[in-house]
Amino acid sequence: MGRALLSLSAVILLFISSTLAGCLSLVPAREMMESLRDRPLIEMTEDKVNISHVFDSLDISQTLSPYTADRIIEMNASANEMQIYFRATMPTSGFTSDISNSIRYVDARLLRPDGSVYWETHVTESKSPVDNFAEGPFDEGEWKLEVEARGIGIDVGGVAVKDDFVVIVTVRRECVIFPTEDVCVIE
Repeated sequence: MGRALLSLSAVILLFISSTLAGCLSLVPAREMMESLRDRPLIEMTEDKVNISHVFDSLDISQTLSPYTADRIIEMNASANEMQIYFRATMPTSGFTSDISNSIRYVDARLLRPDGSVYWETHVTESKSPVDNFAEGPFDEGEWKLEVEARGIGIDVGGVAVKDDFVVIVTVRRECVIFPTEDVCVIE
């Protein structure tokens, strides 16, 4: 009988202590629920910044004042990879390169937040697509992609000679998708 009374007393004492614990009893319950949840997924997101232009006329004002453009790229600790794609097309530049160096060109540069040059190129003739890859960490802040270019565009009798270029900066970031949400969270 003494043993049964001792077991009954232990059960009653356990019941009373668990009801009086208040918030403390929530901790083990939360830990149990967390252990039942699936693990979060790690995915990559891509932010692309693009500057491109096609010179479509032989307008004198286009050759006197260059085409300029710039874009801001936000960098933070989540950026772990960057790709810079560059291509320029200048038909007939191989025949006229000595004459056209000051009339037909593309200057592109990517500047760090402190204004120093991270990447740059200067072309005066067609340039095949070039991919530049870099792995982080990168300086945090506002990076700036700048382009200055001059070119010609001629369309005579169905024959088109049009200079063009494209610069694309792709920043890859890791994000976390929690099982209960469909939102990709960048940490």
